[in-house]
Amino acid sequence: MRADLRLTEVSRKKMSVTGFSGETVTCRMGFKPVSGYRSDKKALTFLRDRSRIMVTFAPLGETGVYAPIYATVSTEIGTITVKARRFQAID
Repeated sequence: MRADLRLTEVSRKKMSVTGFSGETVTCRMGFKPVSGYRSDKKALTFLRDRSRIMVTFAPLGETGVYAPIYATVSTEIGTITVKARRFQAID
């Protein structure tokens, strides 16, 4: 399935996980399915129209690249939360 994901910055705050402590960026994520999906799927309609998706990113050192360390996604049956237990940049 192909989808467009649109990120909009919501906040910046300090967070810590094993291997990282510092400022993070939290974004709201918009979900728009583009191709390779069945349009009659209720779950995809919910994600597109009503779901609240929030993702928190941490910087990978001074590279200018950010990686997700925390995310929440609202679904029809509840909220899914995913969080990093450790954060490590490999040289």
